[in-house]
Amino acid sequence: MNRQTAENPLKKLDDWDDFVASRYKENKVREEFRNYDPDVNPGVAEFYRQNHALQTVDFVLAKEREYQPLQKEQKTIWEAAEFLNTLVDDSDPDTDLTQIDHLLQTSEAIRKDGHPRWFVLTGFIHDLGKVLCLYGEPQWAVVGDTFPVGCAYADSIVFPEYFRANPDSQNPLYRELYGIYEPHLWVRKCSHVLGARRIHLPGDKKLLAGTGTVHDAVSLVLLRASTWRLSPLNVSA
Repeated sequence: MNRQTAENPLKKLDDWDDFVASRYKENKVREEFRNYDPDVNPGVAEFYRQNHALQTVDFVLAKEREYQPLQKEQKTIWEAAEFLNTLVDDSDPDTDLTQIDHLLQTSEAIRKDGHPRWFVLTGFIHDLGKVLCLYGEPQWAVVGDTFPVGCAYADSIVFPEYFRANPDSQNPLYRELYGIYEPHLWVRKCSHVLGARRIHLPGDKKLLAGTGTVHDAVSLVLLRASTWRLSPLNVSA
């Protein structure tokens, strides 16, 4: 995590978050939205190259079998936040902001804007999935755009040309519009790439339902929507 290597091209995970923020900055002109020059930020470009080449159907299904039984550890939300706080990045000397600081800042900003309590909770847990790093997962399996595997890739995904190195791109079924899925299915029925945003799905619906609202499903959609890049599939959230 704290060392830039061939397997971990980002100096820190926040480099990808900063890249996403620049993609959606205010007052951006139309021509800038698709202007992704790999020479401007080679670390981010290399990250996307690995992400698009290695997030295969076989990899995703294997990780679903590994993580969805929820047998790694049992922690409260605060214990999980403290566990995430052990993710130290020595390569970034310009900030003393801890992982918990970021979670608290996010949820407090949502509260200050007058949003309901279920939304505040969603803001607090939004980055807990980065604990995947602490279980040994590489950067390309922790952050990045969220998209379904096993069907045609969306053109809206950054650096779509990098999918040519993914072995799934040679599978005729996976190149079809619906691929391995049925038309008009629910998004949660899709197998999405492994990442920090999707790790919430197995257990957090029960947690969010405890807020006394009926917005638990909306919260799960928000968690994914920050990085969603849907395929051309006709799906429902």
